[in-house]
Amino acid sequence: SPEAYSAPSGSNAEFHAPPSPGKETQHYAGSKAPEDCLIIGAGLAGLTTAWQAAIQGLRVRLVTKGWGAHYWHSGCIDVLGFDPESPGKILSSPAKALGKLIQDHPSHPYALAGLAAIEKSLLALQYLCAQQGYPLHGAMDSNWLLPTSLGTLRPTCLVPETMLAGDLRQPDAILVVGFSQYIDFWPQLIAANLSAQGFSATGISLDIQVLRRRSFVTARVLAESFENAGFLDVIVQAVRKRLDQLSDFKPARLAFPAV
Repeated sequence: SPEAYSAPSGSNAEFHAPPSPGKETQHYAGSKAPEDCLIIGAGLAGLTTAWQAAIQGLRVRLVTKGWGAHYWHSGCIDVLGFDPESPGKILSSPAKALGKLIQDHPSHPYALAGLAAIEKSLLALQYLCAQQGYPLHGAMDSNWLLPTSLGTLRPTCLVPETMLAGDLRQPDAILVVGFSQYIDFWPQLIAANLSAQGFSATGISLDIQVLRRRSFVTARVLAESFENAGFLDVIVQAVRKRLDQLSDFKPARLAFPAV
């Protein structure tokens, strides 16, 4: 319910101030003009359909309810990360593998769409995200390799700028940072699994006072907190203190929950 996500009272409430509705939402809700297109659901398919219909000149109304898929999504765009013929085998280039997949499986959705349409759609999405100040990096000729929340390896095609430093094709040591109040992220487990695969990683959990005052801490709560400069200062100081205790470990990059 909305009450569960409200900001706590007190001096630190500004860390979690919920965003106010945009003017576009208020204006649209009161609009009386008829729509050309009604779309139910705001998952990736619904949003993409609404976006494409709108840029082609249609008046669109989109309705949705509950948690959308994007709330739980990683923020990356996968195309083809693993070899369909050899489960578990990571592919370095989606474009090269797609040619064989299309040839071997002519009824596959990728085959029906065609390589040109797939590439065009990715470029269109990258252009849209760049316009909104949230660029997606990558191309079909190469996969990024990111750690998952279990410390396994995840090949993906398009990656937000905030995740670029996590590319495991680079050898730099990683400090995985979690929060005691955020129970969906276990930094020590992630680091142990990465270490078992030959990557240099160590995990720590931070106990942050302002997060203790929440009934529960979700990815959204963390995301809103990270937008606050005061919260960031607290995190920086806490990480520095823990790094002083890890004298034998010198990480070149930090990994936080992907919020």
